[in-house]
Amino acid sequence: MYHLKELLGHTSLDTLKHYARLTITDLRKTHAKCHPMERDDCKEDNNCLAGKDDIYESNISNYKTGFDMSVLLYLDYNCFQRSFDDQRQARIRLEAIACEEIFSRAEDGRVDLAWSFIHEDENIVCPYLDRKSEVLKLSELCKVKIGPDPKIKDLAVEIQKSKKLAAKDALHVACAIHSRADIFLTCDDSLQRKAGAKCGYLVILNPTEYVLMEK
Repeated sequence: MYHLKELLGHTSLDTLKHYARLTITDLRKTHAKCHPMERDDCKEDNNCLAGKDDIYESNISNYKTGFDMSVLLYLDYNCFQRSFDDQRQARIRLEAIACEEIFSRAEDGRVDLAWSFIHEDENIVCPYLDRKSEVLKLSELCKVKIGPDPKIKDLAVEIQKSKKLAAKDALHVACAIHSRADIFLTCDDSLQRKAGAKCGYLVILNPTEYVLMEK
């Protein structure tokens, strides 16, 4: 959608809505049919992120009533470039649509996004110029900027030890907590499983799950 906006010279994603055939309703239907988290065996498995944690349910219920209040979202780096991944896979396509919706909300001022030095580092080493360029454009939507801080490093070390996360993932989560983000969004199943539904007060979700909370 962002590529289409640039191509047609539009200043807002809202003007492109009539070009898109898929709606949030379509997203819900496809998610229920295809997403791994909707499988019956996953819902019955206590190790799956199926919302069985009472604290998790209590926190995310605040977001099911709409998005009236300002919500600060911290997106994992993979969310910024999900539209470049294999869109033939239903799961990836769903997440790409969800990420596009989140960026649209950020552009409209309905949510706030955070951008950290870890995002910057990952983008610098990204070997694909088209991806790097697009991510840099999307980073301009992020109102909250997070620079290096010894407190972030110390927190990341604690998270890495307690959650068994990779160093990079631990730093992202630490940046999210440091910035007082409400929700951490990631397409990484491994990170979700290890970190759990929450890390401190920080709610951890897949972008599709987050978008589907909307009425």
